[in-house]
Amino acid sequence: MRFFFDIRDGHDMPDDIGTELPDIETAKQEAAQLAGRLLLDRPGEFWRTDKWQVRVRGEDGQVLLTLLLLAVPGASERPPLSIV
Repeated sequence: MRFFFDIRDGHDMPDDIGTELPDIETAKQEAAQLAGRLLLDRPGEFWRTDKWQVRVRGEDGQVLLTLLLLAVPGASERPPLSIV
């Protein structure tokens, strides 16, 4: 079965080629490994957007699962709240 791993990090990077894998469980593992490689290769970019996604699609284009990576700055890095 062919799975497609789309990356969304403020820009859409669709996977037009896909990867042949035996099942959805293997695709889940591949999505987690891909996310780990992205964080290792581009750690500074992770903090420039509030979330990254690795979406896994099947051969029919249907989204089978989404892995979310969320960056939340600490209170000292957030702008102060304004009360009106």
